[in-house]
Amino acid sequence: MVKWLRRGEWIRSLGLACATLAIMLPAAADAGATPAPVPATLPDRLLTCLVGHVTNFDPHLAQRPDQLRFDSHHVFTLFLPSIPVLVGRPPDAAEKAPPVDPRTRIISDPDHISGQPDGHFGRIVDLWPERTELSATIEGPLLNLIVINPIDTATGTANLFMLRATELTHYQQDHIYQGTCHILQGEAARQALTPVA
Repeated sequence: MVKWLRRGEWIRSLGLACATLAIMLPAAADAGATPAPVPATLPDRLLTCLVGHVTNFDPHLAQRPDQLRFDSHHVFTLFLPSIPVLVGRPPDAAEKAPPVDPRTRIISDPDHISGQPDGHFGRIVDLWPERTELSATIEGPLLNLIVINPIDTATGTANLFMLRATELTHYQQDHIYQGTCHILQGEAARQALTPVA
């Protein structure tokens, strides 16, 4: 099933929906706490996720996580390599993003929920630990989009939201996933990755 939105509207709607989910999910840190200094280089990160297939997502509604309904659950593992921190204003959807590090990839997708022909990505905006956005071409104009937000480095968890969409026109209602990832960083991520790399 395909849901149509006006040209460019789905990007704003997806952003709003993800932001709403982020607000509704537990905060990654105390609002009054002093934020930790951002390093010049992001660490290696291995995310092992359990995501559910969402059956009632609506980007126009402020849905709480407990209002989402799932009919199946899937294991999904993603590796984000150590890269320099993005300096300056992050690019919007119509602007060129920084080059993609080829080490960024899906490590495990046994149920093929991403639909990607391989595990690599064509565009990434890595604003860790605020959020990370990834996209990859499935076929023609059809993309797989992943938003990781919020990210709680203190507990080593993150929320992952994934859907398929045709750029600037529509998204597929029957390919939407959301769930929680457990994060390993730095040397722990590299050691866990070694047996499957």
